Amino acid sequence: MFCLFLSFKISIVLHHSLEQFFIKSSTKISTIFVFITYSIILVLLSTNSLQTISNADTKIALTNTQKANETFVIPSEETIREAISWNSRENKVVYFKPYPEKLRDLEAEKWTNFTQEPDLRGLWKGNGTAKVLLIGNSWGYRAYPVLLKLFNLRFDSFRFSTRSAAVILGFDKKPDYSAAYRIILGKYKPDITFIICSDSGGKTVSPVSGNLSDDEVMKNAQWSMDIIRKNSGRDVIDYQYMVPRLEEAPAYTIQKRLLKRNFDFSDLQRSYKGYEDIHKFEIIRTDALIGDNLVRNRVERQLCDEKEMCHFYNGTNLHSYYGDLSHLSSEGLKWVSWSIMVEHHGPHLIYYYLASDRIYYNIEYIFFK
Repeated sequence: MFCLFLSFKISIVLHHSLEQFFIKSSTKISTIFVFITYSIILVLLSTNSLQTISNADTKIALTNTQKANETFVIPSEETIREAISWNSRENKVVYFKPYPEKLRDLEAEKWTNFTQEPDLRGLWKGNGTAKVLLIGNSWGYRAYPVLLKLFNLRFDSFRFSTRSAAVILGFDKKPDYSAAYRIILGKYKPDITFIICSDSGGKTVSPVSGNLSDDEVMKNAQWSMDIIRKNSGRDVIDYQYMVPRLEEAPAYTIQKRLLKRNFDFSDLQRSYKGYEDIHKFEIIRTDALIGDNLVRNRVERQLCDEKEMCHFYNGTNLHSYYGDLSHLSSEGLKWVSWSIMVEHHGPHLIYYYLASDRIYYNIEYIFFK
C-alpha cells in the first residue's frame, strides 16, 4: 500500500514538472533531450558501466556480510549446501520411517484394547533373552530407533508404547494411555524399562511447595514410579534436556541464515546455568525418586560442553540438534545414543554393559534365560 501511494505521488510530481515542461517546449528541445538520454544509455552499455555499478553494489553487500561474519568460521560451500538441504529435510519432521522388521503389537492391543496412534507403538523380536520396554510420549517415540540400534536385536523382544503429550511421572493427562502401559508392565514384566518423556504439562519444573515429602508433584511421580519399578527388573529414566526457547525452530533458522550466507549462530545456544535455573526443581524431584533398580540419565549433559554451554546445533556440519522447538533431530539423537557390548559368561548368563557416548555413567545388567 505504501509503495502504491509513493508511486502515485511521484507520478503527480513528474506530471507537473517534466511533462508540463516538454508539453510547453518546442519540438527541437524535446528532440535534443531524447538524443542526449539515449546517447548516455548507449555509452553505458558499450562500456559495461552498468555491470560495473551492479558489481560494486554486490561487493559492498558482500563486504558488509564479511564484516558481520569476520568473527565466525566460514564453512565451505559444500558444507553450506549440504546443511541447507539437511536442515530443510529435518525441519518439523513428525514421524520416522519405521525401523526395519517392526511388527504390530497385537498381543499388547489384546491386553489393553488401546489402538490409538499406531505409529507410536510397535514390537520387535530379537535373538537374545532380555525383555525391553520403552514408555513415554513423543520424546520416547523419537528415541526408539536409537535404542533399537543400541541393542541390535540382542533381546528376546523390544516393545515400545508411547503416546503424544502423555506424562509418565506427572499429573495424568492421558488416562487411557496410562492404564494401557501399566497393563503392559504387569503382563510383560520387562527386564528393563526406559522412561523417556517430556514434561508436557510443566509440572516437574514448577517450584516445590513446602517440604519435598509433602509436594503433590513429587508424590504423584513417586506413585507412578513405584508401579513401574515393581513390574520391571531395571528402570532407566531420562532427565529433561534443554528445550530451545526461540521464536523459530533451530533447523529452520540455520537453513534461512545459510541461504543469506549469514553465519552468526551465537543465539543458538544457552548457558548450562540457564538450563539449571529452568530445571532446578525437576532435577530435585528426579534425584529424590526412590528405587533400587532405578538408573538416572542426565541427557542434558550430553548436549552441553562440560557444563558450560548447551548448543542447539553441531558446529562442524551445521546440523540442528532440534527438528522443532521441542524434539531432537536425528543429529541431536546421536549425542544421547549409547554403545553396548554383550559378553557370554557360561551357558546361561548374559552381561550387558551400557555407556553413553560421553561416558557419564556405566550400568550393568544381568539376565538369565
